[in-house]
Amino acid sequence: MVESIFDCSQSSSNMYRKRLKFYSDTAQVFRLLHGIQSTKTTTVKQLRNLNSSSSLDAFVNVYSALLHDYYDTIKYDKGKEATLERISYQKVIVVWKLLEILFFSEFKKGANYCYSTKLMTWLNYFDKRGLLQFDIQGVFNSNIPSKHTSFWPMVYKLILRGELDPLQQLFDVASQRVTDPYDKSVLQTLAKMIRSFPKTTSTSSNSNSNNITRNDNDGEQHIANERKMWTQHAIGDLRLISAFKTARPEFVTHATTIMNMLSGDTTTLCHTATSSIEAIVASLYYYNYGDETTAFKSITMKTINILAQRVVDLRKQDNNEQDQHVGLLALLKGNIYQAMEECAQLDWWLLAHMSDIMDRYTLQRQQNRLDDDDDDSNGIFGGEPLYLHIGGQQQMAEMETRVFFLLSYANTLVVQDSMWHTAFDYMGTCGVLGRSEINKAINKIPMTDDNVALEVAEYCTRNGLFEQRQRIYEEKATELDQRQCYTSAIRYYCLAGKYERIDGIFKDILLRFCQDPQRQLEAFDHLDPLYKAKCDGPQARFYFRFYDMRMMYKECKQSESRNIAIDLILSPDSPDYLVPLVFVESAVLMEQCQDALPSEVIAQLYHRLKTIVTRDNKEGSELLRIYLGRPRIDDESISNSEIMDSLFDVFKFILDRQSTPFYGQ
Repeated sequence: MVESIFDCSQSSSNMYRKRLKFYSDTAQVFRLLHGIQSTKTTTVKQLRNLNSSSSLDAFVNVYSALLHDYYDTIKYDKGKEATLERISYQKVIVVWKLLEILFFSEFKKGANYCYSTKLMTWLNYFDKRGLLQFDIQGVFNSNIPSKHTSFWPMVYKLILRGELDPLQQLFDVASQRVTDPYDKSVLQTLAKMIRSFPKTTSTSSNSNSNNITRNDNDGEQHIANERKMWTQHAIGDLRLISAFKTARPEFVTHATTIMNMLSGDTTTLCHTATSSIEAIVASLYYYNYGDETTAFKSITMKTINILAQRVVDLRKQDNNEQDQHVGLLALLKGNIYQAMEECAQLDWWLLAHMSDIMDRYTLQRQQNRLDDDDDDSNGIFGGEPLYLHIGGQQQMAEMETRVFFLLSYANTLVVQDSMWHTAFDYMGTCGVLGRSEINKAINKIPMTDDNVALEVAEYCTRNGLFEQRQRIYEEKATELDQRQCYTSAIRYYCLAGKYERIDGIFKDILLRFCQDPQRQLEAFDHLDPLYKAKCDGPQARFYFRFYDMRMMYKECKQSESRNIAIDLILSPDSPDYLVPLVFVESAVLMEQCQDALPSEVIAQLYHRLKTIVTRDNKEGSELLRIYLGRPRIDDESISNSEIMDSLFDVFKFILDRQSTPFYGQ
């Protein structure tokens, strides 16, 4: 079906902006269902009356409510993206509702569960156009409704959609307005047939003399008996109508078709239906429970699967191969794998929660010992979970469908802002494979700010993922370094244990200092002393002393500033390429200080000047060029050698003045 969990057909990069709220809300349901502890506050009001011991049906109902709530929030949004989102989630809701009817119920086997009426309600919900295509009022209001071009097509559609009450009204009105005695007789007989037809309802609240309810153990047997009696009377009525075959052949043909449709004749229903889904649901709604020669059969999942396949085969014979709703057909046929493959085009949320709920129901049925030979769901909810055959060069030949789809869904979440923790909650329910995916998914989390990085690192610490934690710290430090957020970068390099990277930060800062006409230096006042203590590389130590030198000068403490400058020049720890910078920065300072330098200090400075400010100090001369605002590309006439020679001459002149006996007097 697919090659790996990363070959997702759905793109997460263009996800509709409001969908993440829906994902977050349904994740709260998932956590409670699986007993996952979370520090996040529950915001879904429907969960307030639930706990981990609530029935599985109750959780399914909350999922359904949130699904409809989300659709309501986007119902009136404008734009192409909103339109596509509505279309997509209309389909998701239709699939989810069908899953509820067919699979998501602990009480499906109860006598009061009516597949046929629930499926008919579902069909009329998702395919409203089937009836709306007709001008119903126009037909009713016409002078002779039975002569209207839409009359008989609308009659068939009302039968296919289980709308027998309006159908009876239509025949009553038509028989009253028609003047032809033959037509009137046929229409009156059809109205009588419809009026007496034993309709099924799922509750007793709307039942009447002809509505057979399913609230007792003999419900389906009652339906079978009533339908058998109705058929016998209808056959008699049809014989009466057949007397008009010569005078009104069209009416007799329509009456025969109506009789066959109401009797549950699958072939007739297939011919009159516009889709396989419509034919299947109608065949169930008018299901022929058998006669005296046939053993009584109730509608089970197996019945639905067999009937659905029969309808599909019949429609193929009629060249109706271009049927839509392949995924829905697959569910009705019991082909879960094909249904999942079709649903993969919608949203991973659907497949993830669909397979998770199915797995929970399977486990529940095992615990309740419902998986016996008579369980009609056995074909889907057998003793083992559903598996996907991965194929290809994968390390494992197959994987549980639940695990596959939960991991696929979680991988779309992890790349969304603030959704990584939710993704990990889903992955955490997938055993060893889920933990392995968490290790990989950490690399995908968008570290949008320091808080996210720290939260992910804390998660890694709690779960023993120390290598991943260190990698997060290092990558965050590199990112901050590139953004020139040096205080935070140092902090993360320390957390990552990459102390050797810290010294490079100070080299970058000093380069920026030379490039900046404002000559700004960062104070690092907010750097934790523990982290500051790790800034002990040669460039870091130079930087802090250089910073102090400049601060002393700004505070008019020339002597203290000069002493620091001398220390920097003479210190063997000062990088050679940085010492010329101190010579330049301290030139004015040396002139301004009135205190004469000791002769031995002057001698040491002379020696340092000769050994450092040379043409061989390539890196130092290049830094001076930048400091002086003379980048090579703009001024080819001034060489690095000339820059160093000029600095040597200037500072030698200053030292010579310091050596005169009258200097400072």
